[in-house]
Amino acid sequence: MDVGTPAQDELRGDFQGLLTAALIRGRVDLNFSGLGPVTIAAIAAVASAHPDADSAVINAAYDAFDHEHCADRSGD
Repeated sequence: MDVGTPAQDELRGDFQGLLTAALIRGRVDLNFSGLGPVTIAAIAAVASAHPDADSAVINAAYDAFDHEHCADRSGD
């Protein structure tokens, strides 16, 4: 029962906080070790696009997080 555990919720909160910082300030703390490398790279891409990050780069960050950190939901 990994989905909805506090660790997963915390990880999602950390992701959203870093993504928000990338969107608002154009910066991301690349030393954050809880997220995978693909997710960090996607957030960095959002930060690089600041202040003009479009929906494609933002959606790519969410997709990267989901692929790296969320349970397989193909059976749902």
